[in-house]
Amino acid sequence: MITPKNLLVLVIALLLMSSLVACAPGGVMMPDRDVSISVEEAVAGQNALMAGLSTGSVELTESQFSSLITVLLQQSGDQVPIQSVTAMFDPGKMYLSLELDQAATGLDSLVLSGNVMVEDYMVKVDLDEAAVGPLAADAGLVDFIGQRITAALNDPQLGTIVGVSIGEGTLALSVSP
Repeated sequence: MITPKNLLVLVIALLLMSSLVACAPGGVMMPDRDVSISVEEAVAGQNALMAGLSTGSVELTESQFSSLITVLLQQSGDQVPIQSVTAMFDPGKMYLSLELDQAATGLDSLVLSGNVMVEDYMVKVDLDEAAVGPLAADAGLVDFIGQRITAALNDPQLGTIVGVSIGEGTLALSVSP
């Protein structure tokens, strides 16, 4: 017998299944190394950025970048469902692992990998892969996430980034105010 309660359960189940169609089993293979996150590293990263604004270039380590982003998110005052961000840099490739607030999102992590470049004085994020928890995201979702990150990085208040170089454990930026 079809009751309003059974129909509601069926609709919710169909919505859940259709949202999971964009994902498949798998994940992003992160490099196997530790990245420490601390307030001290965040302050070092912030100091490096401030110095870089006057010199035109800055180089951040994985710990400085990860710590700075994590501390900024924690201090934002917004209800951001991200507990921490861990970044790893290999030549030509960046990996980001976001530890999510499982109570708020129902998921434990979001992992992204790809490259960051500058095209026509605009920062562009070109993601290769994304995984939500244990599920790999499909190409459409990966492109959407990359576009949203690209849009956020091209805020005119951040200055103009004219060069990005990803090395072994470092991210170097060339900035024009």
